[in-house]
Amino acid sequence: MKRILSIDGNKKEVFHGHADGSFHIQTIIDTDPLLKHVQQMKHLTRNKKSEVTNYVGSVDLTLFRKWCEKKNISVQESYGNTNYLTQYLNDPDNAKFKAVDGKI
Repeated sequence: MKRILSIDGNKKEVFHGHADGSFHIQTIIDTDPLLKHVQQMKHLTRNKKSEVTNYVGSVDLTLFRKWCEKKNISVQESYGNTNYLTQYLNDPDNAKFKAVDGKI
């Protein structure tokens, strides 16, 4: 049995029930709108420095939480910690979410 549990913006959660009574919940994230935004910002901010804004990228919260889980970083510890956000964006696997070239 498969049922959609929730749809919230670009995130959908799907319940999968199995014949043996077990189940799992799948989270599906459509990152296309976020990636398009990052590419637009990369194009707009290329070679431009601003004292007001310095856009470096965007982070999907669900993907960031999964990354923190893999690094054994608690959700509470990650909130408001720009070092973890910087590490996330500098991770080669997450380069597509960065609007600047090189390391942040």
